[in-house]
Amino acid sequence: MTKPSIRPAVPQDALIASHLIYMSMGRLADFLFGSNNPVKAKNVLRDLFLQQRNRFAYPFTDVLEVNNAPAGLLQSYSGQMMQQLARPMGRQMLALNGLAAFVQFLWKSLPLAVIREVETDEYFINTVAVLPGFQGQGIGTHLLLYAEEKAKEQDLLKCSLSVAIDNDRARSLYESLGYQVVKTTRLSRMERQIGYKGIQRMVKVLG
Repeated sequence: MTKPSIRPAVPQDALIASHLIYMSMGRLADFLFGSNNPVKAKNVLRDLFLQQRNRFAYPFTDVLEVNNAPAGLLQSYSGQMMQQLARPMGRQMLALNGLAAFVQFLWKSLPLAVIREVETDEYFINTVAVLPGFQGQGIGTHLLLYAEEKAKEQDLLKCSLSVAIDNDRARSLYESLGYQVVKTTRLSRMERQIGYKGIQRMVKVLG
């Protein structure tokens, strides 16, 4: 495989980026953004990516390319920055989708909203996704290590992320790189609704 390169995302990446973000979220994206409609969920993620300030926005996204073609995606930011993105995202969801859909989104996301995903002294990895044709080639590891370098550039000595309780493959990758589960939160309401059991918060202290 040609050595991968990483570049900042641009608005023109919206289509592939929304696909990769959707891949990383799965049924949770359908539930939160699409009323169980995958096409609608991807459209909402695309619209959010094109904005300036929310957890899925392109200014916080890096694209990994192999032979000048997108192969993977990273979305990350400091814990302090992440805490500043919630209100802008709410306003954008309201403007993009209307009041009824916004109220529905708030109700569905309430169990997630009360979870503290990151501390202010951490660098948070929101999304790591790799296209199927490039999986198993170390690209996910490459992106995670790149996030760690971004953390160090901001003088942050811890990286954190969240993983679905039943996502054994992703958790195994994170553990192999030194991440440890520090908290498990079960979401019984979401488990009843869509089979989403909950999340595990994982943290790595950077050497």
